[in-house]
Amino acid sequence: MIKNLVLIIFLIFICLSIMLSSNIINGIERQVISRDKLSNSLTSDNYYFYVYGLHTCPHCRAMIKFLNETYGSEHLYFCDLNTNTTCYQKFIKLTNAGLPGYVPTVFIVYNCTVTAVLIGEYEDKSFINQFMKTNMNKTIPIYVAGQGYMGDLIIKDHMSFINTYLKYDGYCFMNNQAKWSTSVEVVKHYEISQLIVPLIILSLIDSVNPCTLTLYFSFIITLLATGRKVFGPSIVFILIIYAGYLAMGLGFKTIAQILPYKILLIIALILGIYYIIDAGRRYKREMECRLCNRLDITKRVIKNPYITAALLSLLSVTVLLPCTSGPLMIFASIIRDYPLYISIPALMIYNLFFITPLIIIWIITTLLNKKRAVTDFLIDKSAIIEFFSGIALILIALYYL
Repeated sequence: MIKNLVLIIFLIFICLSIMLSSNIINGIERQVISRDKLSNSLTSDNYYFYVYGLHTCPHCRAMIKFLNETYGSEHLYFCDLNTNTTCYQKFIKLTNAGLPGYVPTVFIVYNCTVTAVLIGEYEDKSFINQFMKTNMNKTIPIYVAGQGYMGDLIIKDHMSFINTYLKYDGYCFMNNQAKWSTSVEVVKHYEISQLIVPLIILSLIDSVNPCTLTLYFSFIITLLATGRKVFGPSIVFILIIYAGYLAMGLGFKTIAQILPYKILLIIALILGIYYIIDAGRRYKREMECRLCNRLDITKRVIKNPYITAALLSLLSVTVLLPCTSGPLMIFASIIRDYPLYISIPALMIYNLFFITPLIIIWIITTLLNKKRAVTDFLIDKSAIIEFFSGIALILIALYYL
């Protein structure tokens, strides 16, 4: 009887041992599998592109197509601002923090760290591949197409930022109940090279100012007709125009910093419409300087051409130029956040382009003695140029709006 009892206990012990061994083995296998999964999740396949954009945006479509074809659709999440309210709200929070509000805005997430922000169309695999690495810093570089590096996105924690703004099922599993720190800050990097393209385009559009050009041309013609020297008074006129318009640009920049910058853009848009309407009234109209007639410029030139040059240029800066300063308003809106050590040189270069037509008129009328050529141009072409300037100004204002 005792032997049988011992035998039963022994068999039970063997069974329990087998079961326990099986569980231990299974546990070890599960651990190995978990480690394998973890290891796989940290390989080069653990990355994705989170794209904020609009399905109606051609640049967004082109960027999505490139990423799909280059990296695969499983590594891409498109957050449509048109149809997804949550996406729109998240994007607005990012733009309020200082991120430019342009689309597509592409976040590169690698090994559950955000490595770069690409704004615009970047169809360059070698450029993107340099960000396919773990980012151990809290700073994320921001690149804008056509401008290059523009600054850094500063975050407190990668996982919290991803959980708030870049969550994509299948990657970076997180506890949704956890309290995440979502502090975001954009530190911009400013270079004058970023302003070259808008500077040249806007300043050239702005330089075609029929009112000021007509006033200046009439002044030069009067100097020549009365036998006065042209060089000195012309230089005075141009320098005051340059200094006055530079001061106006700094004033617009200050306004753009105080008020919503879109106010200046809307005013510029209205001025663009005015250009088009005024061009229609001006077309084929006889060239006339009403201000010259009111001031009786001939008598004033005879008395003192330098004082006359100063008077006419000051009147131009205070009365005529503000009515046609739409391009300058747009440029002031662009540089509103730029420090003075960059914005002042940028405005100085802008004004060099702005006064170029005045210098050309001076050269043609005095050195080349082509008064008739300038007269015919101002009569026949200024209205056409003003019309196209108005269209360009409207398009640029709408773009920045």
